[in-house]
Amino acid sequence: MSRKVKFYSEQEVATMKLVIKNGEKLAVAAKRLSKDFKRTEGSIYVKLLSLSDRIGKKKTAKVVTQKSDKGVTLRNGFVFDFKPQRAEMFQDHVRIYF
Repeated sequence: MSRKVKFYSEQEVATMKLVIKNGEKLAVAAKRLSKDFKRTEGSIYVKLLSLSDRIGKKKTAKVVTQKSDKGVTLRNGFVFDFKPQRAEMFQDHVRIYF
């Protein structure tokens, strides 16, 4: 059994991008578009996922840089005898650069 590679036309890709920008659920859109494009739901769903990664909303982290003269409290036995150059505080973690 041989399979043929069928590429998406520019019109199909434009329709998929419009669906992503409108915020429609991808599974529902794949089901609807499979009838129009005459392709399987799975293949359209995978294409929608790959397009949404490319044109989706950019995830940006809010970075707050603070300088502090306060020392770091360490447990007994730990030594911290050098100063970090920069510390970035994120919502769920802190990065310290030496």
